[in-house]
Amino acid sequence: MGSAAMQRNIEITTGALAFFCILFYINPNGAFLPFVLASVAHELGHWAVCRLTGGRVDSLRVGMVGAQMQAEFSSPASQVCSVLAGPAVNLLLAAVFLHIRFRFALINLFLAAYNLLPLLPLDGGRILQLLLWHIWPSGADKTMKIVSVLVTAGIAVWCVVATCVWHYGLWPCFFAAILLLKTGGAMTEEKFLAKST
Repeated sequence: MGSAAMQRNIEITTGALAFFCILFYINPNGAFLPFVLASVAHELGHWAVCRLTGGRVDSLRVGMVGAQMQAEFSSPASQVCSVLAGPAVNLLLAAVFLHIRFRFALINLFLAAYNLLPLLPLDGGRILQLLLWHIWPSGADKTMKIVSVLVTAGIAVWCVVATCVWHYGLWPCFFAAILLLKTGGAMTEEKFLAKST
């Protein structure tokens, strides 16, 4: 797919613009620009590995709670490598910038850890679902939904405790709300966004 075709299939929603405006206004500890750079590097990691392994990226939708890439993969191995590439790029950047730009390294580490949570449509959830499809095709989707509900509930409880008991402010609850918005739609869907050929 050429760059012109890809440009026509990139959608940035009004929700995403609102989220970035809020983040820019709040800008906790100068995190806005490092967060944007880390997020772009994450998505470029997915895209680059998909293309290098013979796949095709059909579209990229950037919403309030993150980005969703629809792609055709050349093989199951290509799909796994592409999914893992995003967090891998963030971990690499965290290691490279640890002693140079600590804040940037920390944000990359957070993004990698967040995306590796075993929740759909996060990268960790997609890898777990691919594994379940391989070893237990008939029960993979149902198991994935149960895991997603349990992990989300556990994180939500931790965030409430962090806010109300440990007095970490509203950030943990804000994080839980974003996570619930991102994973809520995937829990009700029966199909996986990224297709393998």
